[in-house]
Amino acid sequence: MKISFVVLIFVGVVRSTDVGGDLWHYLRAYDFFGDRSWTYLFTHRSKYGYIFAALIKTAHSINPSPQSLLAATNILTLIPVYIFIKKYSNNYLMSLFLYISFGFYTNTFNSVRASLALGIGLFMMSFVVERRWRMFFLCLIAAVEIHVSFLVFAVLYPMYKKKITLKYICLTIGVSFILSRMASLWGRLSAMASSYDAGAYSNLDQSTGGFTLLFLMVAITVAFFMINKKHLEKQIQLFMHCMIISCCVLAFATCFTVLTRVAIFFYISMIVLFPLTIKNMKNVDLRRFGSLAVYLLFFVYFALFVMQPLKEYDGSNNQRTLPYTTFWEKNGSV
Repeated sequence: MKISFVVLIFVGVVRSTDVGGDLWHYLRAYDFFGDRSWTYLFTHRSKYGYIFAALIKTAHSINPSPQSLLAATNILTLIPVYIFIKKYSNNYLMSLFLYISFGFYTNTFNSVRASLALGIGLFMMSFVVERRWRMFFLCLIAAVEIHVSFLVFAVLYPMYKKKITLKYICLTIGVSFILSRMASLWGRLSAMASSYDAGAYSNLDQSTGGFTLLFLMVAITVAFFMINKKHLEKQIQLFMHCMIISCCVLAFATCFTVLTRVAIFFYISMIVLFPLTIKNMKNVDLRRFGSLAVYLLFFVYFALFVMQPLKEYDGSNNQRTLPYTTFWEKNGSV
């Protein structure tokens, strides 16, 4: 698995600056903060926060090339994922496959700061189970400083102790969906997000495709519970709560689509929950069928929804990772 993650890091580092829809925001900040003094960084806080600005400055000091920034962010993003899979998954291959096929990996090309915050979130999982609230709080502050939307992750710590039942799942998600229909709230949220970062969050207060992802996550969450309800040990209980919270966030995302990015902080737990769930199937043939179904269905999902070219993006996908080109191809070296 180490070799696989080395390859993933390499692919992310050598990509051209055209690969990743939001990357241009960070490259502009990279040049800006790279040319500023350390004193300026810590006396003029921007929307990127002190930690990310310091990371940018450090990478720029090593080498002003964009590849230096991509190297720093990809390494810091993917190492926590590697540790998370190694620690919690009973099937490394399936977890890695899910990480790629459900678009988590390609999302790192696009949502750079959110991916860094997500890496901290994966590191925080053990603090929830061990009830180490001080460490959880310190990591939460660091992640929120990188990306303010990570603040929602705070709800995981108190919710972990809640007993999971089918009634609880349906009621929690159902209430969230009903509240999401109160559309008057979203005008204010949209204005707040747009004022925070108009380039990233303007025109995002509409519902486009959120229902499909919500339905998929609810179906997966219920299936996880039905199979694991007699095996809700600490880790599975934690990941089940992550899935439930992600469904609640996605319910609100049907009105405010930018929240789909927030839901990723939680439903990434599925990359280890799928193999753990298949392991808990009693019938051997059912386990084999379940594994085959996961590989097949998520391959189809990757082909149709993650890497599908879209007309509105000039033949690229919604993460703007197509066509994938390396920096030397862009510079005309080959």
